[in-house]
Amino acid sequence: MRPTHTPPPCVAAGLGVRQPVTPFPGASLRRMPRLSSCRMPDYSPHYLEGIRLFNAGHYWHAHEQWEDCWLAASGDDAIFYKAIIQAAAALVKWRQGNARGLARNWAKSRARLASLPPHYHGLDLAALQRQLDALCSGTSANPPLLQLIPPPPSC
Repeated sequence: MRPTHTPPPCVAAGLGVRQPVTPFPGASLRRMPRLSSCRMPDYSPHYLEGIRLFNAGHYWHAHEQWEDCWLAASGDDAIFYKAIIQAAAALVKWRQGNARGLARNWAKSRARLASLPPHYHGLDLAALQRQLDALCSGTSANPPLLQLIPPPPSC
């Protein structure tokens, strides 16, 4: 008789199963719309999965996906990944009702995001800053959502 295997909680909850992630609303991974002469960059599966998990409210699991990207990155890419990892950590603390942990992690993330261009790796970092600032100040009760944006037509 074979022993039964109980999957880890993240797999049991469906978090270990990769779901398709579209690069931006209305897009398909199989057939990308023509965007001028540009192509959508080839993003790491870990990066895309982190975005999906983040938007689903699974901030810790998003953090884990992005950590793989961060460890392989250098320069501004490493700063970017560290910043979104810390934003996810801030939201873990928010979920736990830990206002001090939210503020501390967001302050670290915000400082790193401020050193980057407003759009980086397809994300609107300025929008992320506005949304998390509003959450931290109490002017919004809604957590941020990340959305990949297509490259500009002038690329």
